[in-house]
Amino acid sequence: MAIGAFIVASSTGLILWVAALVALGNAGGMAAAATALRHHGLHPALDRRIDLKLLALGAVGATVLTATNGVTGCCSAAHCPGPWHCRRGRTGGWAT
Repeated sequence: MAIGAFIVASSTGLILWVAALVALGNAGGMAAAATALRHHGLHPALDRRIDLKLLALGAVGATVLTATNGVTGCCSAAHCPGPWHCRRGRTGGWAT
C-alpha cells in the first residue's frame, strides 16, 4: 500500500521526500486504525452493534490521521498542490 501511495503522491508534483512522508503516513494511518480495531475487539463478521460503531470510528480516525499527515507534509515543504497556498504566518506557524 505504501508503494502505491508513494506513486500517487509523487505524481501530484510533490517533492520526493514529501511524497515519501505522505505515503508512509497514509500506510501508517491505516495500520494504526487496524491495530486499534483489533485491540478493541472488532469482530470481522460485524455481528454486533459495537462492531459497526468501532468500524465507523476506525474509518474516521484513519481519515483524520492521513489527512493531517498529508497537509502537514505539504505545508512543511511549503509546497501545496492544487488550490492550497501555504505561507508562513507572523507567529512562525504555518497558515493555509
